Amino acid sequence: AEAFDGQRAAEWVQGAVERLDREIDDEATRAGILNPCAHHYIVESGERMKALWDEAGHDLHQLMDKLEADPYFGATYWLDASGTSPKVFVKRRPARMEAYENATDPVEKRYHACFCPLVREAIREQKPVSRTFCHCSGGWFVQEWEIVFGQKPEVELVETMLDGADACVFAVRVPEGVLQFAD
Repeated sequence: AEAFDGQRAAEWVQGAVERLDREIDDEATRAGILNPCAHHYIVESGERMKALWDEAGHDLHQLMDKLEADPYFGATYWLDASGTSPKVFVKRRPARMEAYENATDPVEKRYHACFCPLVREAIREQKPVSRTFCHCSGGWFVQEWEIVFGQKPEVELVETMLDGADACVFAVRVPEGVLQFAD
């Protein structure tokens, strides 16, 4: 590990993801492999989110409002309960907000918005990178919402900056029984 500088580490991981893409056709399976990536602040943010969940009386609609109002989370949240499986959508905030707001070029904006140190330069250099990388970030939400729900949710990658979107968007499938509907 000491022999790997940031660039070499990124190249090694990119090669590993390319092999994963070649060997495993199913995106959900690839997501399951990358979701457990190490995230240093997950317990802190998950516990903070859980406290808001408890404060909201386990009302998911109220939790969305609390998350939106809390600058710590800084993302956009919304609930889609229209289908048979309700989902919480999370649109990530830019990683480096000031640089993002000052950037005028769309590529440079995506570069400053991206949280991943392994693909940020590829965005800037407009090199193709597999969206499979973003399942690592999806794992952040799996781990965070597992603390809230008490069970591991499925997280879907909806949009990614690697495909040219302005921000990454994830959908967290709400486990059965968590969202109660009025009769």
